[in-house]
Amino acid sequence: MPSIAVLGTEEAGKTVLVSCLVKYVQQFGEGISLDPQSAEAQLYVDRVWRQLQNHDWPPKTQEGQIPILEWTLHLPGLAASPFRLIDPRGHDLRRIFSADANLASIPPELQELASTVATSDIVILLVNLGDFLGTPEGDRRRGSELVVKFILDACLRRQPAPSIALVFTQADRFPDVLTSQNMDLHPVTKRYLPLVYESMTRHPHFASGGIYGCVVSAVNKTRIVVDTNNVARSVPAPGFQSDGFDGLLQWLQIVAAKPPAWDWEKFKPWANALWISLLVLFFLRGCWNRPKVPAKPNAPGAFLSKSPLPKIVFSQARYSMKSLIDWDVEVTGQVRNDGGSGSVTIFAGLLCGDKEWEKETVTYLAAGATSDFQIDFKEYSMGNAKFAVSTARDAVQKLSAYHSVPK
Repeated sequence: MPSIAVLGTEEAGKTVLVSCLVKYVQQFGEGISLDPQSAEAQLYVDRVWRQLQNHDWPPKTQEGQIPILEWTLHLPGLAASPFRLIDPRGHDLRRIFSADANLASIPPELQELASTVATSDIVILLVNLGDFLGTPEGDRRRGSELVVKFILDACLRRQPAPSIALVFTQADRFPDVLTSQNMDLHPVTKRYLPLVYESMTRHPHFASGGIYGCVVSAVNKTRIVVDTNNVARSVPAPGFQSDGFDGLLQWLQIVAAKPPAWDWEKFKPWANALWISLLVLFFLRGCWNRPKVPAKPNAPGAFLSKSPLPKIVFSQARYSMKSLIDWDVEVTGQVRNDGGSGSVTIFAGLLCGDKEWEKETVTYLAAGATSDFQIDFKEYSMGNAKFAVSTARDAVQKLSAYHSVPK
Protein backbone atom coordinates (compact mmCIF):
# COMPACT_ATOMS: atom_id res chain seq x y z
CA MET A 1 0.00 0.00 0.00
CA PRO A 2 2.12 2.92 -1.26
CA SER A 3 2.12 6.27 0.53
CA ILE A 4 2.01 9.50 -1.46
CA ALA A 5 3.47 12.86 -0.45
CA VAL A 6 3.00 16.27 -2.06
CA LEU A 7 5.97 18.62 -1.59
CA GLY A 8 6.99 22.04 -2.87
CA THR A 9 8.53 25.36 -1.92
CA GLU A 10 6.58 28.51 -1.13
CA GLU A 11 4.06 29.64 -3.75
CA ALA A 12 4.42 26.40 -5.69
CA GLY A 13 0.68 25.91 -5.15
CA LYS A 14 0.49 22.86 -2.85
CA THR A 15 -2.60 24.08 -1.01
CA VAL A 16 -4.48 25.09 -4.14
CA LEU A 17 -3.44 22.03 -6.16
CA VAL A 18 -4.47 19.45 -3.57
CA SER A 19 -7.77 21.22 -2.83
CA CYS A 20 -8.64 21.47 -6.52
CA LEU A 21 -7.52 17.87 -7.09
CA VAL A 22 -9.85 16.62 -4.34
CA LYS A 23 -12.77 18.56 -5.86
CA TYR A 24 -11.83 17.39 -9.37
CA VAL A 25 -11.80 13.74 -8.27
CA GLN A 26 -15.16 14.18 -6.56
CA GLN A 27 -16.66 15.52 -9.80
CA PHE A 28 -14.90 13.52 -12.52
CA GLY A 29 -13.28 10.61 -10.69
CA GLU A 30 -15.04 7.68 -12.44
CA GLY A 31 -14.00 5.10 -9.85
CA ILE A 32 -11.28 7.25 -8.27
CA SER A 33 -11.94 8.81 -4.89
CA LEU A 34 -10.08 10.66 -2.13
CA ASP A 35 -11.50 9.72 1.25
CA PRO A 36 -10.61 12.21 4.04
CA GLN A 37 -9.08 10.59 7.11
CA SER A 38 -9.89 13.47 9.45
CA ALA A 39 -12.39 16.29 9.70
CA GLU A 40 -9.44 18.68 9.43
CA ALA A 41 -8.55 17.38 5.96
CA GLN A 42 -12.04 17.87 4.53
CA LEU A 43 -12.60 21.22 6.25
CA TYR A 44 -9.22 22.36 4.95
CA VAL A 45 -10.24 21.56 1.35
CA ASP A 46 -13.69 23.10 1.75
CA ARG A 47 -12.23 26.29 3.20
CA VAL A 48 -9.70 26.68 0.37
CA TRP A 49 -12.35 25.87 -2.23
CA ARG A 50 -14.68 28.54 -0.87
CA GLN A 51 -11.91 31.11 -1.07
CA LEU A 52 -11.16 30.18 -4.68
CA GLN A 53 -14.86 30.36 -5.57
CA ASN A 54 -14.94 33.80 -3.93
CA HIS A 55 -12.14 34.84 -6.30
CA ASP A 56 -9.30 34.96 -3.84
CA TRP A 57 -6.30 32.84 -2.85
CA PRO A 58 -5.93 31.04 0.48
CA PRO A 59 -3.60 32.69 3.00
CA LYS A 60 -0.01 31.53 3.26
CA THR A 61 0.84 28.94 5.89
CA GLN A 62 1.81 30.68 9.10
CA GLU A 63 5.20 30.29 10.74
CA GLY A 64 5.31 27.38 13.13
CA GLN A 65 2.37 25.63 11.44
CA ILE A 66 2.89 22.45 9.46
CA PRO A 67 -0.53 21.10 8.49
CA ILE A 68 -0.38 17.33 7.93
CA LEU A 69 -3.52 16.28 6.10
CA GLU A 70 -4.33 12.74 5.08
CA TRP A 71 -6.72 11.15 2.65
CA THR A 72 -7.02 7.60 1.35
CA LEU A 73 -6.72 7.40 -2.44
CA HIS A 74 -8.92 4.71 -3.98
CA LEU A 75 -8.02 3.67 -7.54
CA PRO A 76 -10.03 1.16 -9.61
CA GLY A 77 -8.88 -2.40 -8.98
CA LEU A 78 -6.05 -1.42 -6.61
CA ALA A 79 -5.47 -1.38 -2.90
CA ALA A 80 -6.11 1.93 -1.16
CA SER A 81 -3.11 4.28 -0.81
CA PRO A 82 -2.45 6.87 1.92
CA PHE A 83 -2.36 10.32 0.29
CA ARG A 84 -0.58 12.81 2.53
CA LEU A 85 -0.16 16.55 2.13
CA ILE A 86 2.41 18.19 4.36
CA ASP A 87 1.87 21.88 3.75
CA PRO A 88 4.75 23.67 5.50
CA ARG A 89 6.00 27.11 4.73
CA GLY A 90 8.40 26.96 1.83
CA HIS A 91 10.95 28.44 4.20
CA ASP A 92 10.87 25.21 6.23
CA LEU A 93 11.82 23.17 3.17
CA ARG A 94 14.59 25.64 2.51
CA ARG A 95 15.84 25.16 6.09
CA ILE A 96 16.19 21.43 5.42
CA PHE A 97 17.41 21.44 1.82
CA SER A 98 19.12 24.77 1.16
CA ALA A 99 22.62 23.36 1.81
CA ASP A 100 22.52 19.68 0.84
CA ALA A 101 20.35 16.57 0.56
CA ASN A 102 21.44 15.13 3.91
CA LEU A 103 18.52 14.28 6.20
CA ALA A 104 20.73 13.23 9.11
CA SER A 105 20.55 16.39 11.25
CA ILE A 106 17.13 18.00 11.20
CA PRO A 107 15.61 20.40 13.76
CA PRO A 108 13.05 18.57 15.96
CA GLU A 109 10.14 20.67 14.68
CA LEU A 110 10.88 19.56 11.10
CA GLN A 111 11.36 15.84 11.74
CA GLU A 112 7.88 14.97 10.45
CA LEU A 113 8.54 16.77 7.18
CA ALA A 114 11.95 15.10 6.75
CA SER A 115 10.43 11.70 7.57
CA THR A 116 7.87 12.12 4.80
CA VAL A 117 10.60 12.80 2.24
CA ALA A 118 12.53 9.79 3.52
CA THR A 119 9.68 7.24 3.57
CA SER A 120 7.04 8.08 0.92
CA ASP A 121 6.72 5.58 -1.92
CA ILE A 122 5.45 8.23 -4.34
CA VAL A 123 6.59 11.85 -4.24
CA ILE A 124 4.79 14.63 -6.13
CA LEU A 125 7.27 17.51 -6.27
CA LEU A 126 5.77 20.84 -7.34
CA VAL A 127 7.85 23.42 -9.21
CA ASN A 128 6.79 27.03 -9.67
CA LEU A 129 8.48 28.27 -12.84
CA GLY A 130 7.93 31.79 -11.55
CA ASP A 131 10.97 31.23 -9.31
CA PHE A 132 13.14 30.91 -12.42
CA LEU A 133 11.58 33.33 -14.94
CA GLY A 134 11.62 37.10 -15.05
CA THR A 135 13.51 37.74 -11.81
CA PRO A 136 16.83 39.58 -11.60
CA GLU A 137 17.65 37.98 -8.26
CA GLY A 138 20.20 35.41 -9.37
CA ASP A 139 20.91 34.16 -5.84
CA ARG A 140 17.22 33.67 -5.15
CA ARG A 141 16.75 31.83 -8.44
CA ARG A 142 19.73 29.57 -7.83
CA GLY A 143 18.65 28.96 -4.24
CA SER A 144 15.19 27.83 -5.37
CA GLU A 145 16.74 25.47 -7.88
CA LEU A 146 19.06 23.97 -5.30
CA VAL A 147 16.13 23.27 -2.96
CA VAL A 148 14.36 21.34 -5.74
CA LYS A 149 17.61 19.55 -6.62
CA PHE A 150 18.36 18.53 -3.03
CA ILE A 151 14.81 17.25 -2.45
CA LEU A 152 15.17 15.21 -5.64
CA ASP A 153 18.63 13.98 -4.59
CA ALA A 154 17.30 12.91 -1.18
CA CYS A 155 14.61 10.84 -2.92
CA LEU A 156 17.03 9.33 -5.47
CA ARG A 157 19.52 8.46 -2.72
CA ARG A 158 17.03 6.03 -1.22
CA GLN A 159 17.10 2.31 -2.05
CA PRO A 160 14.71 1.70 -3.65
CA ALA A 161 14.02 5.19 -4.98
CA PRO A 162 10.36 6.31 -4.89
CA SER A 163 8.31 7.05 -7.98
CA ILE A 164 8.64 10.79 -8.59
CA ALA A 165 6.44 13.26 -10.44
CA LEU A 166 7.99 16.63 -11.24
CA VAL A 167 4.90 18.82 -11.63
CA PHE A 168 5.21 22.29 -13.15
CA THR A 169 2.34 24.28 -11.64
CA GLN A 170 0.48 27.46 -12.61
CA ALA A 171 0.89 26.72 -16.31
CA ASP A 172 -1.61 29.45 -17.20
CA ARG A 173 0.95 32.06 -16.09
CA PHE A 174 3.52 30.86 -18.63
CA PRO A 175 1.59 29.94 -21.80
CA ASP A 176 4.64 30.44 -24.02
CA VAL A 177 6.71 27.96 -21.98
CA LEU A 178 4.31 25.46 -20.40
CA THR A 179 1.41 24.02 -22.36
CA SER A 180 -0.59 20.87 -21.74
CA GLN A 181 -0.29 20.08 -25.47
CA ASN A 182 3.52 20.12 -25.39
CA MET A 183 4.46 17.64 -22.69
CA ASP A 184 8.18 17.43 -23.54
CA LEU A 185 9.62 19.08 -20.45
CA HIS A 186 13.24 18.22 -21.21
CA PRO A 187 14.15 21.56 -22.85
CA VAL A 188 12.21 23.53 -20.20
CA THR A 189 14.01 21.80 -17.34
CA LYS A 190 17.40 21.90 -19.06
CA ARG A 191 17.11 25.62 -19.73
CA TYR A 192 15.62 26.90 -16.48
CA LEU A 193 16.68 24.24 -13.95
CA PRO A 194 19.98 22.90 -15.37
CA LEU A 195 21.26 21.58 -12.04
CA VAL A 196 18.02 19.63 -11.52
CA TYR A 197 18.21 18.33 -15.09
CA GLU A 198 21.81 17.10 -14.72
CA SER A 199 21.17 15.48 -11.34
CA MET A 200 18.05 13.74 -12.59
CA THR A 201 19.16 12.50 -16.01
CA ARG A 202 22.37 10.87 -14.80
CA HIS A 203 20.51 8.70 -12.28
CA PRO A 204 19.47 5.16 -13.38
CA HIS A 205 16.02 5.75 -11.91
CA PHE A 206 15.40 8.31 -14.66
CA ALA A 207 16.43 5.93 -17.47
CA SER A 208 14.07 3.27 -16.11
CA GLY A 209 11.07 5.62 -16.25
CA GLY A 210 10.92 6.31 -12.52
CA ILE A 211 10.53 10.07 -12.97
CA TYR A 212 7.43 11.51 -14.61
CA GLY A 213 6.83 15.12 -15.58
CA CYS A 214 3.63 16.98 -16.23
CA VAL A 215 2.11 20.42 -16.49
CA VAL A 216 -0.79 21.38 -14.23
CA SER A 217 -2.93 24.47 -13.89
CA ALA A 218 -5.15 23.97 -10.85
CA VAL A 219 -6.77 27.35 -11.57
CA ASN A 220 -6.58 27.83 -15.32
CA LYS A 221 -8.18 31.26 -15.52
CA THR A 222 -7.33 34.39 -13.53
CA ARG A 223 -8.09 38.09 -13.69
CA ILE A 224 -6.42 41.24 -12.42
CA VAL A 225 -8.04 43.27 -9.62
CA VAL A 226 -6.90 46.35 -7.74
CA ASP A 227 -7.11 46.01 -3.95
CA THR A 228 -7.83 48.69 -1.35
CA ASN A 229 -4.15 49.63 -1.29
CA ASN A 230 -4.31 50.38 -5.02
CA VAL A 231 -2.14 47.32 -5.77
CA ALA A 232 -2.98 45.18 -8.80
CA ARG A 233 -2.93 41.44 -8.26
CA SER A 234 -4.12 38.27 -9.94
CA VAL A 235 -7.09 36.34 -8.51
CA PRO A 236 -9.13 33.30 -9.63
CA ALA A 237 -11.59 34.22 -12.37
CA PRO A 238 -15.24 33.13 -12.31
CA GLY A 239 -15.79 29.76 -13.93
CA PHE A 240 -12.16 28.63 -13.70
CA GLN A 241 -11.36 24.96 -14.26
CA SER A 242 -8.37 22.70 -13.64
CA ASP A 243 -6.08 21.39 -16.39
CA GLY A 244 -3.58 18.54 -16.28
CA PHE A 245 -5.10 16.41 -13.53
CA ASP A 246 -6.08 13.53 -15.85
CA GLY A 247 -2.45 12.78 -16.73
CA LEU A 248 -1.35 13.01 -13.10
CA LEU A 249 -4.13 10.66 -11.94
CA GLN A 250 -3.36 8.17 -14.72
CA TRP A 251 0.31 8.19 -13.70
CA LEU A 252 -0.69 7.60 -10.07
CA GLN A 253 -2.80 4.67 -11.15
CA ILE A 254 0.14 3.15 -13.04
CA VAL A 255 2.76 3.53 -10.31
CA ALA A 256 0.37 2.50 -7.53
CA ALA A 257 -0.23 -0.77 -9.39
CA LYS A 258 3.47 -1.65 -9.53
CA PRO A 259 4.65 -4.41 -7.18
CA PRO A 260 6.88 -3.28 -4.30
CA ALA A 261 10.46 -2.69 -5.34
CA TRP A 262 13.23 -4.85 -3.96
CA ASP A 263 14.71 -3.26 -0.86
CA TRP A 264 18.40 -3.83 -1.47
CA GLU A 265 19.64 -2.42 1.83
CA LYS A 266 17.45 -4.78 3.82
CA PHE A 267 18.90 -7.88 2.21
CA LYS A 268 22.38 -6.55 1.41
CA PRO A 269 24.33 -8.73 3.94
CA TRP A 270 22.78 -11.94 2.60
CA ALA A 271 23.07 -10.79 -1.00
CA ASN A 272 26.80 -10.09 -0.62
CA ALA A 273 27.40 -13.55 0.78
CA LEU A 274 25.36 -15.14 -2.00
CA TRP A 275 27.21 -13.12 -4.63
CA ILE A 276 30.61 -14.25 -3.35
CA SER A 277 29.44 -17.86 -3.32
CA LEU A 278 28.24 -17.60 -6.92
CA LEU A 279 31.55 -16.10 -8.03
CA VAL A 280 33.43 -18.99 -6.44
CA LEU A 281 31.07 -21.50 -8.05
CA PHE A 282 31.45 -19.97 -11.53
CA PHE A 283 35.22 -19.88 -11.13
CA LEU A 284 35.38 -23.54 -10.17
CA ARG A 285 33.24 -24.50 -13.15
CA GLY A 286 35.50 -22.65 -15.55
CA CYS A 287 32.94 -19.96 -16.31
CA TRP A 288 35.05 -17.04 -15.17
CA ASN A 289 36.28 -16.17 -18.67
CA ARG A 290 33.06 -16.97 -20.46
CA PRO A 291 32.30 -14.14 -22.89
CA LYS A 292 29.31 -12.06 -22.03
CA VAL A 293 26.72 -10.77 -24.42
CA PRO A 294 26.82 -6.98 -24.14
CA ALA A 295 23.66 -5.61 -22.61
CA LYS A 296 21.48 -3.44 -24.76
CA PRO A 297 21.82 0.09 -23.45
CA ASN A 298 18.75 1.71 -22.02
CA ALA A 299 17.12 4.41 -24.06
CA PRO A 300 17.43 7.88 -22.53
CA GLY A 301 14.96 8.32 -19.69
CA ALA A 302 11.81 10.26 -20.32
CA PHE A 303 9.63 12.33 -18.07
CA LEU A 304 6.62 10.66 -19.59
CA SER A 305 5.36 7.26 -18.54
CA LYS A 306 6.55 4.33 -20.67
CA SER A 307 2.90 3.46 -21.41
CA PRO A 308 0.64 5.68 -23.53
CA LEU A 309 -1.72 7.89 -21.51
CA PRO A 310 -4.32 9.02 -24.06
CA LYS A 311 -6.74 11.82 -23.28
CA ILE A 312 -9.61 13.10 -25.40
CA VAL A 313 -8.99 16.81 -25.96
CA PHE A 314 -12.41 17.39 -27.51
CA SER A 315 -15.07 15.48 -29.44
CA GLN A 316 -18.12 16.35 -31.49
CA ALA A 317 -20.67 14.67 -33.74
CA ARG A 318 -22.86 15.70 -36.66
CA TYR A 319 -25.47 14.18 -38.94
CA SER A 320 -24.43 13.55 -42.53
CA MET A 321 -27.31 13.12 -44.99
CA LYS A 322 -27.12 10.08 -47.23
CA SER A 323 -30.67 10.26 -48.56
CA LEU A 324 -33.97 11.78 -47.51
CA ILE A 325 -34.56 9.02 -44.99
CA ASP A 326 -31.06 7.77 -44.20
CA TRP A 327 -28.49 9.67 -42.19
CA ASP A 328 -24.95 8.87 -41.11
CA VAL A 329 -23.41 10.11 -37.89
CA GLU A 330 -19.85 11.39 -38.10
CA VAL A 331 -17.90 11.55 -34.82
CA THR A 332 -14.69 13.60 -34.84
CA GLY A 333 -12.29 14.94 -32.27
CA GLN A 334 -8.74 15.14 -31.08
CA VAL A 335 -6.73 12.87 -28.79
CA ARG A 336 -3.48 13.69 -26.98
CA ASN A 337 -0.92 11.23 -25.61
CA ASP A 338 0.34 12.36 -22.19
CA GLY A 339 2.41 9.18 -21.79
CA GLY A 340 5.01 7.19 -23.70
CA SER A 341 4.87 6.45 -27.43
CA GLY A 342 2.56 3.65 -28.50
CA SER A 343 -0.82 2.67 -29.91
CA VAL A 344 -3.92 4.23 -28.41
CA THR A 345 -7.54 3.23 -28.93
CA ILE A 346 -10.47 5.64 -29.18
CA PHE A 347 -13.93 4.20 -28.50
CA ALA A 348 -17.16 5.79 -29.71
CA GLY A 349 -20.72 4.82 -28.82
CA LEU A 350 -23.99 5.78 -30.51
CA LEU A 351 -27.53 5.55 -29.14
CA CYS A 352 -30.42 5.95 -31.56
CA GLY A 353 -33.91 5.05 -30.44
CA ASP A 354 -33.75 1.60 -28.85
CA LYS A 355 -30.55 0.64 -30.68
CA GLU A 356 -26.94 1.16 -29.72
CA TRP A 357 -23.63 0.67 -31.50
CA GLU A 358 -19.99 0.84 -30.58
CA LYS A 359 -16.95 1.38 -32.80
CA GLU A 360 -13.28 1.98 -32.21
CA THR A 361 -10.21 3.21 -34.04
CA VAL A 362 -6.54 2.67 -33.24
CA THR A 363 -3.75 5.13 -33.94
CA TYR A 364 -0.08 5.40 -33.04
CA LEU A 365 0.94 8.48 -31.07
CA ALA A 366 4.39 9.61 -30.06
CA ALA A 367 4.91 10.91 -26.53
CA GLY A 368 3.19 14.27 -26.16
CA ALA A 369 1.69 14.12 -29.67
CA THR A 370 -1.86 15.11 -30.64
CA SER A 371 -3.91 13.56 -33.43
CA ASP A 372 -7.33 14.08 -35.02
CA PHE A 373 -9.70 11.13 -35.31
CA GLN A 374 -12.94 10.33 -37.12
CA ILE A 375 -15.36 7.44 -36.51
CA ASP A 376 -18.36 7.04 -38.86
CA PHE A 377 -21.63 5.30 -38.06
CA LYS A 378 -23.17 4.43 -41.45
CA GLU A 379 -26.82 4.18 -42.51
CA TYR A 380 -28.64 5.24 -39.36
CA SER A 381 -32.06 6.81 -39.55
CA MET A 382 -32.51 10.38 -38.41
CA GLY A 383 -33.53 10.54 -34.77
CA ASN A 384 -32.58 11.78 -31.35
CA ALA A 385 -29.12 10.22 -31.52
CA LYS A 386 -26.61 10.50 -28.70
CA PHE A 387 -22.88 9.86 -28.82
CA ALA A 388 -20.00 9.26 -26.41
CA VAL A 389 -16.23 9.18 -26.92
CA SER A 390 -13.54 7.87 -24.56
CA THR A 391 -10.19 6.13 -24.46
CA ALA A 392 -11.72 3.51 -22.15
CA ARG A 393 -14.31 1.05 -23.43
CA ASP A 394 -16.29 0.92 -20.20
CA ALA A 395 -16.71 4.70 -20.22
CA VAL A 396 -18.80 4.68 -23.42
CA GLN A 397 -21.10 2.08 -21.86
CA LYS A 398 -22.32 4.57 -19.23
CA LEU A 399 -25.43 6.51 -20.16
CA SER A 400 -24.15 9.55 -18.27
CA ALA A 401 -21.27 9.83 -20.76
CA TYR A 402 -23.58 10.43 -23.77
CA HIS A 403 -24.35 13.78 -25.39
CA SER A 404 -26.99 14.64 -27.98
CA VAL A 405 -25.92 14.94 -31.60
CA PRO A 406 -26.86 18.49 -32.60
CA LYS A 407 -29.38 18.73 -35.40
